[in-house]
Amino acid sequence: MASGGQRLLIIGAGEEQVPAYDLALAMGLQVVGSDMNPAAPAFALPVDRIIASTYDPAETVAAVKAYHRTRRIDGVMTLACDAPLTVTGVARALGLPGISEQAALLGTDKHEQIRKFRDDGLPVPQFAVVDNAADAARQAEQWGYPVIIKPIVGRGGRGVLRITDSELLARMFGEVAGMGTDQRVLIQEYLPGPQISSESIVVDGVAHTAMYAGRNYEHLAEFAPYIIENGGWLPALISTTEQERLDQTVQAVAESYGITNGFIKGDLVLTPDGVKVIEFAARMGGGYAVSHSIPATHQVNLVEQAIKLALGRQIDTEDLKPRYRQSAAIRFFLPQPGLVKAIEGFAELAGLDWVILSRMYTAVGDIVQPITNHTKRAGCVIVVGKDHAEAEQRVKEAIDRVQIITEPV
Repeated sequence: MASGGQRLLIIGAGEEQVPAYDLALAMGLQVVGSDMNPAAPAFALPVDRIIASTYDPAETVAAVKAYHRTRRIDGVMTLACDAPLTVTGVARALGLPGISEQAALLGTDKHEQIRKFRDDGLPVPQFAVVDNAADAARQAEQWGYPVIIKPIVGRGGRGVLRITDSELLARMFGEVAGMGTDQRVLIQEYLPGPQISSESIVVDGVAHTAMYAGRNYEHLAEFAPYIIENGGWLPALISTTEQERLDQTVQAVAESYGITNGFIKGDLVLTPDGVKVIEFAARMGGGYAVSHSIPATHQVNLVEQAIKLALGRQIDTEDLKPRYRQSAAIRFFLPQPGLVKAIEGFAELAGLDWVILSRMYTAVGDIVQPITNHTKRAGCVIVVGKDHAEAEQRVKEAIDRVQIITEPV
């Protein structure tokens, strides 16, 4: 481990967190990671380890405080890990920079968040909280189908369903309710229109958006009623006027959250009635956007800025301005359920100079489960091209090269 300098704690030591560890080490920092898995990928690097669940704030805070008694921690952060309460808990316990506990709670509870956004005048879909299928059906009939139902607290798209009729609602309500802690379900009107992802850093109260990306739902019918995103592209195909309205909305979200310095990751829709907010996370997103796609396309390194923010260092806002260089596209591997007999063509992706990242999370001999949420996707590939058309053509070529052969079990 590096000697001297500041020490950074990174919550989560999984594959998607590795780029932050690599960069922090390259910056000359001492690094400690926390994860419940002693064999987590980032722990193979020259870092200290704290073994604690990223999703258990109390456990992590206790373990971090014990570590901090002998080895001072100067900053805490995460990426691609939906654990704002854990990060905030550590920051508050050690007196480190971070968002407020209230902001972290809003980033965790989808009902409290959308209610706060509505009360602050943000454009959100109609919504209600219900605790039984009959009440959900009455609400759906009032708005008209389709509707969206989801657990109030959830990660990775678990339990987020698009419901098209009353029979389906009655059948699926219990599954979604069972994913929560109190059996309540958030029901929302379905918003038509292109969906947009955003990645923004808030500095001194001003939101700087490094990316607006288009989201791809080409397999919506195949996986119905589960809503499975199959990647996307950046930059999003939006007009100057649409971007201005998105910018205004993102700034309003930051103010509603009360975040002065931190990150917000948004899911928005360009509806016929204008920009609408689905939800915003109080963190950086996953899918290698901040570590790979955004630096490749817009030349903004949000991971570096997150490290600086965590350590209380000065942020140069010039480093936050997107400078378009090329387009990128990402797609996920969505194999048929069953026993994996062979994986063909994946290794060759690494030899293509326009592939900037390829990951496979399954192996021969594994059992592929039905894809009911984003954690079930088998891997991904990210490509770049001189423009949107070339990036899309290349990502389709990359996906077509790979065959994950399964057989029923």
